[in-house]
Amino acid sequence: MPAACALLLAAGAAVQLALPLPGDMPEVANAGRAPEWRLPDTAPLPAPNLVDRPSLFSPMRLVGASGATAADGTQAAPPPEGPVGGAFVLGAMRAGGRRVLLLRTPDKRVLRMVPGGAFHGWRLLAIEDNSGRFRKDGKTISVAFGATAPAGQDGESSESEE
Repeated sequence: MPAACALLLAAGAAVQLALPLPGDMPEVANAGRAPEWRLPDTAPLPAPNLVDRPSLFSPMRLVGASGATAADGTQAAPPPEGPVGGAFVLGAMRAGGRRVLLLRTPDKRVLRMVPGGAFHGWRLLAIEDNSGRFRKDGKTISVAFGATAPAGQDGESSESEE
């Protein structure tokens, strides 16, 4: 079988070499230049200044900025103060093999806290599934975060005196 295939290929190659080549080549087309197209002149459109706006994906975008004015020209309300020394609890994550609580401070920095750490006198006692437990001056609060955080009351879910 392989010998028959090789013989068939050799015969096909011999036929191709034996046939005359066509002498007539197609004429060279007289190609011209493409027309020069210009885009129409348009008036410049004003673009909004997006640099000074809060990010669309920021959890604080609805809070507002201090000194901002409302749509009707009145002074906007100052941003709410977080329950933990003015800071808000953003959530928890695992870093370096241990759980870390994320706090957003009033000056918009994000801090990592581990149990035992403190911020403005509030000591983090524990990081639970959906909340962080803090203590200051004998007062213990549990601040919820995530999708189950209750609306209102700045995220405070419970308070107790100890």
